[in-house]
Amino acid sequence: MKIAVTGDLKNTVIDKLPNGFELNYSNPEIVISFGGDGTLLSSEDKHPGIPKLFVKHKWSCTTCNNHNFKSMFKLLSSKNYKILEYSKLDLFVNGKKELTAMNDISLHYIPPRAVRFSLKINSKLISKEIIGDGFVVSTNFGSSGYFHSITRKNFSQGYGVTLNNPVQKMKPVINKNLTIEANISRGPAIIVADCLDKKIELNEKDTILIKPSKAKTRIIKIGSDLRYKSY
Repeated sequence: MKIAVTGDLKNTVIDKLPNGFELNYSNPEIVISFGGDGTLLSSEDKHPGIPKLFVKHKWSCTTCNNHNFKSMFKLLSSKNYKILEYSKLDLFVNGKKELTAMNDISLHYIPPRAVRFSLKINSKLISKEIIGDGFVVSTNFGSSGYFHSITRKNFSQGYGVTLNNPVQKMKPVINKNLTIEANISRGPAIIVADCLDKKIELNEKDTILIKPSKAKTRIIKIGSDLRYKSY
């Protein structure tokens, strides 16, 4: 089986590789993400669409006694797992596709001035001008992150959008099919996604379109676990 291993401490996993597993970063069959949430997001950016096994690892762990690598590789070798698919989001700025996100896409103001923008949700005009710190559009996979920190809510299906510290209050919207259109009436602002280094600067009259992507995130599920199992 051809695999890739990601994470700052990936050699901890690589040193345990048994026979039958081959490191291959150009064309892996699966990716083992060894680390935290940021490592998983980075793994998806580097290897989009490739099934990923997320092995949660904390920096405070010094002995790795909690990781049963022998069991993990045995289950992978026997293909005793399921692959779950999660939808992603595409971002377009001024009509040009800029990136695809696994977790969320966020518009942020640049201090000291709030950003002003119009907002449409599923082609319905919500407001001609919203004043605030921006907004967050989240997938169901990412709903426990930034979206939850603002709304104290998460969701298991579809997509969600919430304003960030707006003057004009708006309840978060969760929908199975969510398209967001925004037009900047006063900037500057930036738009970012997941933990990607890429930051897109926005100014007056720039347009934003965020919609469901055809691309999928594929997560390996072993047993009753989904994201935070330590093997």
